[in-house]
Formats: sequence, C-alpha cells, structure tokens
Amino acid sequence: MITRAPVSRRRALARRLAAFCARIRPGNTAELASLVLYMGEEIDRRERMLDAALRATQVIGGPPDS
Repeated sequence: MITRAPVSRRRALARRLAAFCARIRPGNTAELASLVLYMGEEIDRRERMLDAALRATQVIGGPPDS
C-alpha cells in the first residue's frame, strides 16, 4: 500500500493560494481594485462574526475568572 506523505500546513496553504490566484487573474487595474475591496469586505465580515461569537461565549460563560 502506497501512502502519501503528509502535507504541511504551509505547503497546503501555498497550493490553495496558487489555485485561487490562477482562478481570479484580474485582467486590469479596475478588476484588481474590485477584488481587493471584495476581499477586504470579506475579512471585515469574518472579523465581525468572530467578535459576535466571542461576545456570545462571554455572555453564556459569565465573566472571566481573574
């Protein structure tokens, strides 16, 4: 039985990023600017979701022990 060697997280991320870049390939500056804005909005959205989830766990769990 031949098994594949485990792929490091860094190599897996690099491979996914390369595939993503190959898919999007902005053709001009306007497309690149649009993509950057979209990705910024997506990051902001995920940060807000994470903040809301963390606040919810603090409310449920009560005040942190200090």
